[in-house]
Amino acid sequence: AFFRYGDQMKNSILNIISKSKDGLSFSQIKEALQIQSSLDFAKLSKTMDELEEENAIFVVRSKYLLPSHLGLAKGVLRIGKTKKATISDEEGNTFNVVDMPDDCFDKDIVLFKKSSQKQWNEEYVRIFKILQHQVVFLVGTYRLTTRGLQLELDQDRYQAIQYRVKLPKDMKVVDGTKVKLAIEKYGNVLQLRVVEIIGHIDDPGVDISAVLLENDIILEFPQGVKDEVKQISDHVVEEEKINRVDLTGEYTVTIDGTDSKDFDDAVSIQTVPEGWLLKVSIADVSHYVKPGSALDKQAYLRGTSTYVVDRVVPMLPHELSNGICSLNPHVIRLTLTCEMVVAKDGTILSHKEYPSFICSTQRMTYADVNRIFQNDKEMIQKYEYLHPFFMQLKQCANAIRNRRILQGAIEFDTDEAIIKVDAKGRPIDIIKRERQEAEMLIEDCMIAANVCVANTMKTKGIPCLYRIHQEPSIKKIQEFKQLSKNLNAPLITKKEISPKVIQQYLDQYKQESQYPILSKALLRCMQKAKYDPRCLGHYGLAEEEYLHFTSPIRRYPDLVVHRMLRKYVFENDQSEKLQDQAFVEQAALDTSIREKCAVDAERAVTDMKMAEYMESRIGKEYNGVISSVVPFGFYVQLDNLVEGLVHVSTLKGMFDYVPEFAAMVNRRSKQRYVIGQEVKVRVLSANKLARIVDFEIVEKQKRKNKEDKKYGKSKGDGKKHRTQQKGKTRVFHRGRN
Repeated sequence: AFFRYGDQMKNSILNIISKSKDGLSFSQIKEALQIQSSLDFAKLSKTMDELEEENAIFVVRSKYLLPSHLGLAKGVLRIGKTKKATISDEEGNTFNVVDMPDDCFDKDIVLFKKSSQKQWNEEYVRIFKILQHQVVFLVGTYRLTTRGLQLELDQDRYQAIQYRVKLPKDMKVVDGTKVKLAIEKYGNVLQLRVVEIIGHIDDPGVDISAVLLENDIILEFPQGVKDEVKQISDHVVEEEKINRVDLTGEYTVTIDGTDSKDFDDAVSIQTVPEGWLLKVSIADVSHYVKPGSALDKQAYLRGTSTYVVDRVVPMLPHELSNGICSLNPHVIRLTLTCEMVVAKDGTILSHKEYPSFICSTQRMTYADVNRIFQNDKEMIQKYEYLHPFFMQLKQCANAIRNRRILQGAIEFDTDEAIIKVDAKGRPIDIIKRERQEAEMLIEDCMIAANVCVANTMKTKGIPCLYRIHQEPSIKKIQEFKQLSKNLNAPLITKKEISPKVIQQYLDQYKQESQYPILSKALLRCMQKAKYDPRCLGHYGLAEEEYLHFTSPIRRYPDLVVHRMLRKYVFENDQSEKLQDQAFVEQAALDTSIREKCAVDAERAVTDMKMAEYMESRIGKEYNGVISSVVPFGFYVQLDNLVEGLVHVSTLKGMFDYVPEFAAMVNRRSKQRYVIGQEVKVRVLSANKLARIVDFEIVEKQKRKNKEDKKYGKSKGDGKKHRTQQKGKTRVFHRGRN
């Protein structure tokens, strides 16, 4: 035969079947592959069986078919807090799920088929087969009931699942004990085993630990990692400085948040005839974390550090992340530096990367640097020797940012909440994180360095993990065009929908009443950024080459980039290119998954603490803005970023969901509730465990746009009941959909 066995044979089989409209028989595949010997025949039979087991092919009436022949596609199932299920396919499209099987779990990889059902112009799909369960652990709480101690699963989405639990004899549990459960067997009845006692629900921090474990975040480092850390020196020795550029003779500062303890990036600046010489120096974690070591394996498993309300779950032990790898002030640290010549218009004229060592001049906070930029006399006097440094840095960063904006980078207005807790972990305040000049300055410098290193890696053809952000799907853009047309703000373009076109469109309507709706709708059109071995560009930043280089203490992909830079550029070692390429292809998938786990955990903790904060505020009234509209109501976001549901059953009158206007509209009065509208709400309920908040409307805020005249005012009437009609819902029911 003309092929090697293994994956190449599988690819050959799949390629042959793909060229057939109605599938092929075994003998036709055998003939196409020129199988003659009995050994090749046996290999073919085994490979076909493997492809069937992998659900890569299906047999229908003695014909082998691909999933695409049967209208099947692969995707990831997501089950929300309200048990609404969606599937995201490999192209970034999202579909609603009907008739979801009971044994489905959040994050399952599934084969699905489009359903004939269509409602509110949204497409629905049915799950054909579960290919792989991603959830391997659950979290539960033992409760004292009339039947004795009974385990309850913490997540509402799994309440309908039947299960049996094994509790080891040496584990003692009481009412309120939280436990981590391993799933030993899937099926109609789950087989669970208690593997760890997390703590008691009344103990401080146990609630957050439970959420972290629920999202597969590893809390403790194994003994092998701790033993390796003990062998690492806590200071840089002279031998380690060899073949590195000495940058200790120039001003170099770190600028981070007030509570930050791991400093992995530092900047230095000086003026040159062309503009500025900007140096971004990053902690050289690759010097300490060697491939294949226990430290490396654990960092790979974690993929990223996870930041929640009361703690950081680090990718690396604190001895490294806060110690020898952290660019602490006034001590020598090993770094990798990206040196850039930046023109006065923000263009990067040239760049180079090299190993170095620095001695951070000063540990600065965003707050202090912002005070300097605001001409705070006390702060300027305190850092008088660095004042010219910061002014140059500001000018350089502004130039870089302006060039990026002119190039077409998209800027969506997004906010982040800071939740302050007391010593027992109870939330006492929620405020918006401010993003001022200093925060943007560091972001601009880091983006510039990431672009330059990506250019080096691509130009030299080095195996690498790129950070890619692909363009939105045609389907989503078409849906947005229809929405924008209905809102009298049509997106009209015959050109390719480039980032620049989107930013110009947003700028055009920035002062208009429709802007909040348009901005949020466009943001939802965007695909999620991920890691990939291919350099496919970053759509949102309008960059053709992009990767993550600047945070190796907290992100594994950055550590991979450092290693490849060292091996292929600094040491010019080309001996393992094929192995490294295979590695980055797998690492791209795994690190993207680990990033998603961390993001899910961070959001879940935020939602839980926000709900806990609102539990003591039932009945209070707040001003807010409608953030999204769904068939069963709409979500309102308060000034402190707490978000809650106004269920349609609490509204006065009969309301229809009108997706083409992203609105809930009263049938009689034509009063509407739409994204971006200001409303006043009262807190109806809040549930920390379910991580949800419910509001009701107090009064209608008058809107000043001309759309109100079209819909008029609502008097509000009608009895509470619910009836279903094809294509729309008349809703007057109680409870959450």
